[in-house]
Amino acid sequence: MKNRLFILFLLTSTIVAFGQDGDYYIPFRQGNLWSVVDKKGDVLFKPKFEETFPSTFNLIKFRQGDKFGFVNPEGNVIIEPIYDKATDYYYFGGKSHSYVTLDDSTFYIDLKGELITPIFGCGGSFSN
Repeated sequence: MKNRLFILFLLTSTIVAFGQDGDYYIPFRQGNLWSVVDKKGDVLFKPKFEETFPSTFNLIKFRQGDKFGFVNPEGNVIIEPIYDKATDYYYFGGKSHSYVTLDDSTFYIDLKGELITPIFGCGGSFSN
């Protein structure tokens, strides 16, 4: 019962925060492992990651150890957890991308994890 109330609280908070009717995914913890729930509160896959993060995109950031990767809503790893830092995916300039750091190099990756050309006027690095 507590889990359902907590999930309902998270869903309500997320709807207000994101202000969207589209898909969104909310982190859900069971024991020490994480999964995500959808906007209906359904757990999408068995908890198996050290941490998951909220997402409004069909790729959900997760953490294993001190590395980040991306999983789809079915729980399949799409991009292996190799990155030191990663932003959520977002759509900008006609492309969906994440801004990631690997071995002190920062760049954009596409939905398959492949390097993409930066969008003019965007760039910089993560702040510490």
